[in-house]
Amino acid sequence: AVQGAEIVLLAIPTQFLRAFLETNRSTLPVGVPLVVCAKGIEVGSLQSPFQIARDELPGKYSKFMAVISGPSFAKEIAENQPTMLTCAAEDPELSNIVQRKLSCIKA
Repeated sequence: AVQGAEIVLLAIPTQFLRAFLETNRSTLPVGVPLVVCAKGIEVGSLQSPFQIARDELPGKYSKFMAVISGPSFAKEIAENQPTMLTCAAEDPELSNIVQRKLSCIKA
């Protein structure tokens, strides 16, 4: 599903993120933004989703990792209502790339 992708959104509930990454890390593309979209903390480790992703995707993936967060709700997005999110990454240019790929501003 991610072969040839320009961006990968990791929209997986926090409690299942670690297992998903352990199982699927070899199938994730290298060199494209990997964007963590989950929120909350993992029971047991008390790690955020971004911390989990950094633990499970070291090395070749680390410089392509970003996280988005904000007051958005699936219902409003599905209804095409406007929402705003924040994107953060260690590399500011990666944040800009993610922003451009996810923006949908209508005039």
